[in-house]
Order: sequence, then C-alpha cells, then structure tokens
Amino acid sequence: MFKSQSFCWLCLLFAVGCHSFPFDLSHGQEAPKDSGETISITRSSGRSTPGTPFTNSAWEFRPTGECRYSSSSKKVLSNLPPVESESQWLSQTDYERCRDLLWKTRFFYMREENGEIVAGASYTGIEVQCGDKKHRVSFNSRKPPHGISSLMTFLDTCAKDADLKADGTR
Repeated sequence: MFKSQSFCWLCLLFAVGCHSFPFDLSHGQEAPKDSGETISITRSSGRSTPGTPFTNSAWEFRPTGECRYSSSSKKVLSNLPPVESESQWLSQTDYERCRDLLWKTRFFYMREENGEIVAGASYTGIEVQCGDKKHRVSFNSRKPPHGISSLMTFLDTCAKDADLKADGTR
C-alpha cells in the first residue's frame, strides 16, 4: 500500500509541476516574419591585461534594410586615442538573417554567465534590443553560452564587410 501511495503522490506532483511550469514549445518554430522592429545590438569585449584592446561595437538592423555599424577600440591603460569606425549599408538580407539567428540561437532565453574569472580569457557582453525585448549575456571566451558562436560570426562578418557593403560592391 505504501509504495502505490508514494507513486500516486509522485504522479500528482509531476502533473502539478507540468501545469505550473509549462514547457517552452517555441523551440524549432520559424522566426516571426515582418515584426517591423529595429534590432539594436551592442557588444563589449576585451581582457583586463594592460596593452590589450577593449572594443565596443554597435549594430543596427532596420526592417527597411538600412544597417549601421560603429566600433571604438582602445588599449587598456593606454594614453592613445581610441580607433573608431562607422559604416552604413542597405541589406534586407542582413536584417532577416539577424532576426532569424536571434530566434534560432534563442538569444533572449540565454542565461548570464556567472563563471569564475579565468586568467588569459577574454570577456564579452552582448546586449540586444528588439522592440520591447531587451536582453544581455556576458561570458568569458573559454565558456561561451550554447548557440552564441553563430551570432558572433554573423556580427563579425557584417563588421568586416561593412565598408564593402556601404560601397555597394557586395
């Protein structure tokens, strides 16, 4: 009798738990189309080692295809002025790819990395705002959140190709 009663309680707790904490069924669905929201992304990265660069970058992707990129890089504990750059280009594809990557990587569900400080590791913080959604994730280079690498690769490619896209050669 005791075993079957325990099993019933276990089943009841499981049922209540499933009802109180529903599973997120959005995984695997397509990204919402034509949301009409501008996507703003900022990324800060660097090491605390003197002489190494600390970089602040910003991207803006508009539904109209207008895209902007700006960057400022300064060496830690240096008196040299920061190196700055800024570009604009038109690409509906980049807006759609960014929106789709944010959905596929589940960026707005990623957790903040609260790991220990690791000697020699670089640290990165990425913040995304899209309409009323805003989320920030910080992590060290040795333990990035799952799925962040494809988003970072896309952003790095946009930054590298921004001048070419602005000239209309791509």
